[in-house]
Amino acid sequence: MEYRRLKGVECPYTYSRNEEDAETGCVGHMRGEFNGTNVYSFWTTWFPHQQNRLCVPKFELEMGRIMRMLRGNILESLPLLKEFCETSLERNFRDAGYGMCIESDRYIYLLRLNPDAEQYHFYMYCYDKKTFQEFLSRKKEEAL
Repeated sequence: MEYRRLKGVECPYTYSRNEEDAETGCVGHMRGEFNGTNVYSFWTTWFPHQQNRLCVPKFELEMGRIMRMLRGNILESLPLLKEFCETSLERNFRDAGYGMCIESDRYIYLLRLNPDAEQYHFYMYCYDKKTFQEFLSRKKEEAL
């Protein structure tokens, strides 16, 4: 699985920012929680953004592929997620979570991981890559 650590400027975009959804190209986000009695299974909830208008079949296929890849890797179990975070990522959130990014040609997936939480062990925010990168560039220019 190809991933990179989350950049500091990306961290705020692993939380809902509905007022900026159109500007950032946010497709939606998923939250997941491992079952308390069985650390090898989890359930997820999908939250579409922008009235689901960016959730097109191409995105759905890719999101399915990304989730299968994660299920067979870092999301195989809660202990594996914890080990991955502690050995491969840095804590970069005020709530002591970890962040990582998966990029494809068309989408960016920003993950906030918190294996120590009592609930909601991961959040994945999905963005149209071009729109999100242009948004971050504009933000950077405005800050200068």
